[in-house]
Amino acid sequence: MATTRTSKPSALQGGLFDRNGQARRRPLKVKIPPPLEHDEQAALVTWARATARLQDDPDKREALELFHAIPNGAKLTRNYQKVSRKTGKPYTPPEALRLIAEGLTKGIEDLCLNWPLRNAEGFMTCAGFYIEMKRRGEKPREEQERVMSFHRRMGYRAGWFQSARAAAAAIVEHMKLERYAPLPAERG
Repeated sequence: MATTRTSKPSALQGGLFDRNGQARRRPLKVKIPPPLEHDEQAALVTWARATARLQDDPDKREALELFHAIPNGAKLTRNYQKVSRKTGKPYTPPEALRLIAEGLTKGIEDLCLNWPLRNAEGFMTCAGFYIEMKRRGEKPREEQERVMSFHRRMGYRAGWFQSARAAAAAIVEHMKLERYAPLPAERG
């Protein structure tokens, strides 16, 4: 009696299938990128608006309602592809030129909270709070560090944060908030 030998599929030998010919299920090793700076900043502003509604003190409520972004157009020229034939330099888009004419300045922080701190005698000890948001793993550029240092010398609090949660906790501490919305969840 002749025996027939069945050969194993080559994929089985490679480890794609188990003994029964079923595809193996391997956990996917996907590295999730950290949240974008935009997402963290938007979460912080949303948290501030929700926290404003919980305030009994009308000044704290208004300060949180007026917590605002400072438009930073530094990225406006990065993806602009047209190049001048004369100079070989990229053209600056009209929107960037308009913002520069209006006072756009590199290095200025992303957000501003107009909440001064006062000592027991009522004298102002801190004029307000500037916040720079950074994507996890990133640090402020040299010009941003220079601007934050200047603001601190001028009596402002200035700091940079890699998550909305950390920035919100700093605002709670800065304003001495007793009631506030749940802190934004850590992402990524």
